[in-house]
Parts: sequence; structure tokens; C-alpha cells
Amino acid sequence: MEFIGNIVKYTSLALVILSCILIIIRFLNELEFTSIIPPVLKNITRKIILERENFIDSEKSEAPKNIFIKFLLFVFASRILIFAVTYIIQMLLKKQFINLGTYLQMWFIQDTPHYINIAQNGYQNVGEERFYIVFYPLYPFLIKIFSFLFYDYLISGILVSCLFLAIACLYVYKLVLLEFGNEKLAEQAVLLLLIFPYSFFFGIIYTESLFLALSAMVFYYSRKKKWALAGILGILGALTKNQGLFLFVPIAIEICLSSSIINELKKHRYKSALKHLFTILPYSLLPFIGFAIYLLTNKLVTGNWFKFLEYQKIRWDNSMWLFADSIKKGFMCALSYDRIFSIGTFIPQVIFFFVAIILIIISIKKVPLSYIVFSLIVIIFSYSPTWLLSGPRYISSLVPIYIFLLLFTQKSRIIKHTTNIVCVLLLFLYSTTFINGGTY
Repeated sequence: MEFIGNIVKYTSLALVILSCILIIIRFLNELEFTSIIPPVLKNITRKIILERENFIDSEKSEAPKNIFIKFLLFVFASRILIFAVTYIIQMLLKKQFINLGTYLQMWFIQDTPHYINIAQNGYQNVGEERFYIVFYPLYPFLIKIFSFLFYDYLISGILVSCLFLAIACLYVYKLVLLEFGNEKLAEQAVLLLLIFPYSFFFGIIYTESLFLALSAMVFYYSRKKKWALAGILGILGALTKNQGLFLFVPIAIEICLSSSIINELKKHRYKSALKHLFTILPYSLLPFIGFAIYLLTNKLVTGNWFKFLEYQKIRWDNSMWLFADSIKKGFMCALSYDRIFSIGTFIPQVIFFFVAIILIIISIKKVPLSYIVFSLIVIIFSYSPTWLLSGPRYISSLVPIYIFLLLFTQKSRIIKHTTNIVCVLLLFLYSTTFINGGTY
């Protein structure tokens, strides 16, 4: 099995390298630097250029009025349906009636108590609670704010998650509408978001829906060239989870590939292009302010700017290594751990990685470069911890993944309906393994 594990490891590494090569080609295309591309890659380059010319940038498209209320209703309806169906599945598995209160408590596990504790008591520097500094502050802060209105931290946490899930749906809808000018495609993207196999995390007390909403807004306003607004939202994203720091990537890429800079380069006005670039490029660095605030929080609470790294190692046995080693480790753990962990954590961890990378590769000719680069960087980073348990959950909060999946489903009706059915079935499977402690 060690041999097969190595095959899985090096296959994942090869796919990422291939993705990087295609990204470089795309970037050179965008900057009109195709003359330095080796001749052997010219045909690939030509195909990429031709397909990108068919890309629709519909700047004038706007979402219908009152659609946010529609999404909010869909969010609550879909989350209630997930809770209800999983409740029935759980009783069928246990072959006994389960008290509703007991069942609801099964959803408030793993990271949920930590967020609630931070919302109630803030960060601490003693006891078990001192380790909670590894959880970023914006989400528990919002729970605290909502608790002043609803007087219950659990209800407040669920409402925060559901509200931002609705906002995420709105901005994913607006993004697809902006890019492709097609309302049916936009609706299908939102559907994929709501039925994604790990989307149950969006309706419970986890940061995924908040990060998804902030990321979608960063992408949307970056594509609209509203750099300052995108940067401010990037600050909030960087205060939500560690992947939020990488929100500088789509802003920076959209700035570098903005039409004014490209036009200056085409006219060989390099000084003017650089001047314009460095005038607006600082907006892309705003997410680093959010990360700096988090580091300052570490310093004020623990006296150490990077205490969270120490606690990750001590409490969760986590440091960083090559992402491909995590893929191999996940494959090996799938063979050695008990069934619920294999089904709920390690098998999907390996499969979702390969699915995500393949979607990136087949979408690279069809979407803005910022979507591709951000997704690849975040996936590599998210899969680099030495004791990885939540790879598919991290992928679920990647906004571009729903656009990649959307484009894949448009190949035929059979693919579209099959994808929808598979997503729904896996959603209920992983919801069930989660409440039984097998999914992280």
C-alpha cells in the first residue's frame, strides 16, 4: 500500500505542476508576452487565447430586485431540510427514536464550542481556553453582536452563518451574472453552492459561510475594479480564517490585468504602466492589515505575535509540510482508520483534492485568471498541515469552485443532473458522518 500511496502523492504533485504551467501560459497571454513562450507550447497558447475571447464580461448585468430575500428563504428552507433528513437517517441507523433536543446538540460539536466560548468570554491566556487563540476573531465577534439581540449564543451563531450564506448566494449569483450574463447559469451556481456535499457547514456554527460571503464580495468588486472596497472586504476575510490572507491574490491579479495597464504595455509605455500599477496595487495589500490585527491580538493576549503557531503544534499536532504528503497520508489513513473516519474524512479528503485540481485545469481557459490562481494557492495551503482533517471543508468555502463546477455541468444535461444528485446524496452522507463524529 505504501507504493500506491506514493503513486497518489506524485500524481497530485504532477497535477499541481501542470496547473502552474497552464497558469503561467495564461498570464503571459493576458500580458501579451506570448513571444517568450516556447514553440512547443504555441498550440496550447493559441487554444487558450481563442477560448478566452469567447468569455463574456457583462459589466451591466445586475441581479433582480428583492432576490436577496428569496435567497434568505432558500437558505433557511435548505438548512431545515438538511437537519430534518439527517434526523430521519440518524434514527434509521440507530433504530430508535432520538429526542429532538438531543439531536440538535449533536450539531454543536468540534469547533462550535470554541467559537461560542470566544464569543462569551473573549480570548483567554490560561487553561484549555488559551488554545482558542488559533481561531480567528471576526466570526465570534459577530456572534457576540447578535447575542445582544437574540440573547442566545447558539441561535446567534446559526443566524450569523445563515445570514452570510444568503449573502454568499447573492454575490455568487451576481458574479456569474457579471461574467456570463445568464440568469439560469447564476441560479444553477447558487444551487450547487447550497447542495455541495459539505455545505451543511454553512448553516451551523462554523466560519465557512462568513468566509464564503466575504470572498465572493472580494471577487465581485475586484472584477468591477472597485479596488478599495475589495481591499476592505479582504481585511475582514483575513480576520475570519487563515486562508483569508490570500484574498490579496485576486485583487492583485485583477489590478495587474486591468485594461488600462495592459493598454499602456501594448503601447510600450512601461513607465506609465508601472506608475499606474503602483498607484492602485497597495489596495491589494489591505488583507495583510487583517492578518496584522490577528497577530496583534496574539501579542496582546499571550505576549507572542505567533503564539497560534505554537498552539497548533502543541494542541492539534499541526505544522506545515508538502501538500502531496498530506494526500498520501490521507490515503493511508483511509485504509487504517475505522469506517466512519475513512468514509467521512480521509476518503473525501483525497477525492475532493483531485476533483478540485481537475476542475481548475479544465476551467483554466474559461474563467478569469484570478479565480484559478486563488483557488490553487488556497488548496495547496489548506492541504499542507501535517495532520489534515478538513480538506473538503476548506474547498467548500472557495467561491470559484462553484463556477468551475457550474461550467463542468453545462457539458450536457446528464452531467448536470447527475452532479446535482450525487451532491445531494453526499450532502446527507457527510451530514450524518459529521454528527457521529466522523467528519471534520
